[in-house]
Amino acid sequence: MTTDISIYNSFPSSDELKNLQLIAMTAFKSGLYKGSAEAIIMTLLTARELNVGPMLALNGGVFNINGKVELSARLLGTLIRRSGHIIKVVESTAIKCTLQGIRTDNQDSTETSFTVEEAKKAGLFKIGGGWDKYPEDMCYARALSRLARRLFPDVIGNAYVEGEISGAPKDKPAPESLPEAESEIVEPEATIEPIKLVNGSQSHELLRLKMELKVEDRQSLDKWLKDNLNIDNFDQLPESQFEKILMSLRKKVENEKTTN
Repeated sequence: MTTDISIYNSFPSSDELKNLQLIAMTAFKSGLYKGSAEAIIMTLLTARELNVGPMLALNGGVFNINGKVELSARLLGTLIRRSGHIIKVVESTAIKCTLQGIRTDNQDSTETSFTVEEAKKAGLFKIGGGWDKYPEDMCYARALSRLARRLFPDVIGNAYVEGEISGAPKDKPAPESLPEAESEIVEPEATIEPIKLVNGSQSHELLRLKMELKVEDRQSLDKWLKDNLNIDNFDQLPESQFEKILMSLRKKVENEKTTN
């Protein structure tokens, strides 16, 4: 049986972190993923601790809601089964789902259920919403989440199933399956402002200084920008990096003039 949830005693290595930053910046620039590159990095780091691949996490597997983690029901089940444990469907209908879980390391087992009636009492059921259109799938997801927290907490960490946090009603108590410590309703993740880039005049000044460098120094600069910031030109440079690079270029240009 494979190890359940890996415990990392250190931060990612510099090479691993660089790869994660590259993925996050690429995802951010694509416009296909919500939030800033920094927010995407946090999702990738969460996925890393759960032994989930970056693209599986970003493409509907892992959701970061104000620092709390939701997993899709499919990924939740995958993590449990990948760890060698067993999930059996005892009953699954449009009004109720009952699941049995069995740990293969110590043979502990339990059953959990979730019903449409519970969803209605918790204020989750809305005409035209997910609980109205796909009640069997929704019951399964909540029963699975309840089972995972009770029997497989070492596999899923502090994660919830998709919709437990982001879909909790604002004017009613959170679903019963949320622990008391987490009962306060968490608002859906606010839109995070994109990284602010340099303006036209700043980009032009950096380019002007760059063109005063020797060819080999310009090539070295291009490689550094690509390797460290994953950008191809100064128009893509975060404003927070402007002063640092400006001073470095001015110093380099001055040194070359003095040498010549």
